[in-house]
Amino acid sequence: MREFIIDELEAKQRFDKYLLKLLKKAGKGYIYKMLRKRSITLNGKKVEGNVILNKGDVVRLFMKDETIEEFMGLAAIDSPEMSEYKKAYEALKKRLAIVYEDKNVLIINKPAGVLAQKAEAKDFSCNEWLIGYLLETKAITPEQLHTFKPSICNRLDKYTSGLMICGKTLLGTQTMSELIRDRRVRKYYRTIVKGSFTDKLHVKGYLTRDFKTNKVIHDADILFSITTDHPVALVQYLPICAGLSVKAGLDLWEGYRAITINAAKICRVENRV
Repeated sequence: MREFIIDELEAKQRFDKYLLKLLKKAGKGYIYKMLRKRSITLNGKKVEGNVILNKGDVVRLFMKDETIEEFMGLAAIDSPEMSEYKKAYEALKKRLAIVYEDKNVLIINKPAGVLAQKAEAKDFSCNEWLIGYLLETKAITPEQLHTFKPSICNRLDKYTSGLMICGKTLLGTQTMSELIRDRRVRKYYRTIVKGSFTDKLHVKGYLTRDFKTNKVIHDADILFSITTDHPVALVQYLPICAGLSVKAGLDLWEGYRAITINAAKICRVENRV
């Protein structure tokens, strides 16, 4: 038998989601079976997987130690995964400036040229830097990363500079993500120009894209979707984007799928729409 005490980094999440991260090499079906058989208990009781955890809750696993070790697959402190976070921290610590920090949230100033999230396995991004920073400052331990990984809450393009909101705890991540989702956090984009206007005028500029790219992506057998950042670029323009892609050579039905089911498939919610 092994016992785990829920800390503030692990609280406020569903019991089954916690178990799937704790026993990451065990299947979902196995975990639900262990819950039904009371081989996994919460505060000494048999409970459903949808129960929300609180700080101080006691999780007990009534399994052999070797079984628990196998299913946990713990990353050693000197493992490639831990080493990646340390390397990212060292590589980016002089480029990322912390402008605000408390026990739940960290806000950094991301310069142009730094990735918010890695695009390839070899990349260093704000996400890896964040975990490396928290390990360096002892705000989190390698063991705690097994059930919770701090992450950024908003995104910026690689060549866009600006503030990145990071969740240090699950509470911080959930709270900031909710505020952003409900549009209670406002975004302001500033353009720096040189010179001065002598007359009053209205200047318009547009971003353009090559719609032939969509055909190239489809021909490469890569699932893709066409989206807009509504309400900046209105969602009503999606059919126009699909039509321009078809005009540039994309198959008609692939154009339909690109603005309908493909986005759901990419988000893995196609069975819910």
